[in-house]
Amino acid sequence: MLFTEIVLTIVLASLLGILMILLKQPSILGYILAGVVIAAAGFVSNESLDVVSALSSIGIAFLLFMVGLEMNLEKIRHLGKDIVLLGILQTVFIVAAGFGVSRLLGFGATPAVYLAFGLSFSSTIIVVKLLSEKKDLNSLYGRLVVGSMVFEDFLAILMLIFLEGVGASSGAFGFGGDFIITILKGLVLFGATIVLSRFMPKALDFFGGKSEMLFLFSLAWGLGIAALMDLPIIGLGIVIGGFLAGLSLASSAEHYEISGKIRWIRDLFILLFFVVLGAQMSLELNWEVLLRASVFSGFVLVISPIISMFIMSLLGYKSRTAFFASLSTAQISEFSLVVAMKGFNLGHLTQNDVSVMIIVAAVTIVGSSYYVMHGDRLYAFFKRSLKLLEFRKSREGGAFIEEYKDHIVLIGGHRLGENIIKALVDIGEDFVIIDFDPQIIKILRSRGLAVIYGDIAEDDVREAAGFSKARLVISTAPSFEDNVVILETARRDNPRTRVILRAESDLDARDLYDLGADYVLLPYFLGGEYLGRMLEDDKSCRRLAAVKKRDLELLKDRCP
Repeated sequence: MLFTEIVLTIVLASLLGILMILLKQPSILGYILAGVVIAAAGFVSNESLDVVSALSSIGIAFLLFMVGLEMNLEKIRHLGKDIVLLGILQTVFIVAAGFGVSRLLGFGATPAVYLAFGLSFSSTIIVVKLLSEKKDLNSLYGRLVVGSMVFEDFLAILMLIFLEGVGASSGAFGFGGDFIITILKGLVLFGATIVLSRFMPKALDFFGGKSEMLFLFSLAWGLGIAALMDLPIIGLGIVIGGFLAGLSLASSAEHYEISGKIRWIRDLFILLFFVVLGAQMSLELNWEVLLRASVFSGFVLVISPIISMFIMSLLGYKSRTAFFASLSTAQISEFSLVVAMKGFNLGHLTQNDVSVMIIVAAVTIVGSSYYVMHGDRLYAFFKRSLKLLEFRKSREGGAFIEEYKDHIVLIGGHRLGENIIKALVDIGEDFVIIDFDPQIIKILRSRGLAVIYGDIAEDDVREAAGFSKARLVISTAPSFEDNVVILETARRDNPRTRVILRAESDLDARDLYDLGADYVLLPYFLGGEYLGRMLEDDKSCRRLAAVKKRDLELLKDRCP
């Protein structure tokens, strides 16, 4: 019966997950609903649910393993001041406001702290998925949001280490000797992981060409370190263990391949985690639980975005960038539920408190999905009111250099744009570059080039670049929607302006031609044509060494 009941659990969760995907909702909602149905129907015994709960711990270990794997320490170091400030300020303001709301709803001080932090964590996984579907992952606001969420994930890990220390001491938020010892263990092991991360890439080179061995090693390493950290003598738990295991491999060249191989196993076991959460929800949802969940959902869907918009305005971003970034934060994270379950296991939260957080997760995930996918309509509706947020001098855009006339506007100064910049400099053209990556802006300005920092979707940024006086506009931006805006603006402001755009697919290229683009860049067309000509002119491939040397110099500039 145990096998049959576990299989029924997986099948039901999978079917409801598929249903949610068809409804354009995250599959997580289907898994939680499966748990609710299982608990209500009672066709899975408590013994089987205990086994499912134990298996779900593997899902948590893999979830944190993947988080650590994606948290390359070099990437964190280069996140930038704005992203760190955004992550810290959002967490501080939302935690403070969430604590106040929790206390007003009658929660004690300890549960209010848990709930406040739970409300401050946004889901990196869900936001990346939504922004990828909308093709806004590489926009200015997309990069800011994802970067700040990676930093918030790091803060969540620190909180979990803190809670492990609390669990080692007596009482709510006890700070005895056991607490201090646990925190010290966490810091020492974190430092050891940083040191280990410098040697692991060399060890993984041994498995690089052996796909099956790499998979088996990753499996053993992730679960083995998680189990090791959970031993009583260490006492940091599988959550921290999984994260440290992933972090130690994050700087390896193989981490992308490891991530791809582990992802499907993680998804299977994390399915069980959300099923268990759904099953643990109180089936007697009283009015107090529903009221609290409604208030918290409203807080996450309305108050949190307002706080985020205000913070981004303080940092000098335009209302459009601030608005779209804030919409992406209007949901709570898987970390919120992990923290809630940790609080429940420590006896700091009740079953009803956990149920409130699960309901808030379900409601806000759905709400934020609609926010992100329909953000353009929402922005058009609130556009005039949002201008009030621009109370600081904007860091986007900039004064247009009036002596420019019949110049070239280049959107995107990285990768494809880098080669175009080199060609424009060589032939002595007057041009201005628009980009939203602070690192790229810094590099280009150090070379004495005219650069505007901002999102091309902003009217002021296009005006600052002098679209009405430009002879040629070249866009290397991959977003179809941004390229449509560029084309429409150029045609409206100066019909004689030539427009060259980039497309990611044949269908996008055809549509851009239909809209009137003078030429559409398809990177694989250009790359294939260039290589074909080089092979035709140099059959012995002697020029490869010179081309390689040139490209390596460019890569050194991009990756200092």
